[in-house]
Amino acid sequence: MFFFLGDHRIKLYKDDQNHFKGDALVSYIKEESVELAKEMLDQREIKPGFKISIDRAKFEQKGDYIPRKKVEIDKINLIKQKTDQEKLLSWNEGEDNDDKGLKIVILTHVFTLEESQQEENYFRDLELDIKDECETKLGPIQRLKIFENNPQGVILIKFKNSTSADECIKVKNFYKILEKKIFVCS
Repeated sequence: MFFFLGDHRIKLYKDDQNHFKGDALVSYIKEESVELAKEMLDQREIKPGFKISIDRAKFEQKGDYIPRKKVEIDKINLIKQKTDQEKLLSWNEGEDNDDKGLKIVILTHVFTLEESQQEENYFRDLELDIKDECETKLGPIQRLKIFENNPQGVILIKFKNSTSADECIKVKNFYKILEKKIFVCS
């Protein structure tokens, strides 16, 4: 069974009785996404008692190799396709400005699951604190996502411009409220 989400493809495998086996194949557009998925999701519980395992697919030739016929594409359409693909894969989400740098920063080890369970509004307060800290010291943010069930305490921040994201990466202890060592990735 295939699911298509835009250009993304997910294949769920079934057994002889047409029941799902629990295996799936997820196709990514960028190769880096495979390693990120493996790093972030491997051996994580998707619901209590159900851990998932992420492995890079291994493809093997079955049968004889029959090369495909090459389709000629004129140069104008080729340039247009490359430009469209770059826009789709960019982090800028269609913004037409000269700000070409990356705008997304990932923070790890910001919280622990034990800490988050001790206070009722922990994540709401944490989000407000981080938004305030970022916007007053680094620049405006467009989106903030806290991965509440991630044991590595991961938070994703998308800034409105790449300069703010660069500043966030340069500032080692920008978030001092928790008094912890926070790892910043771009």
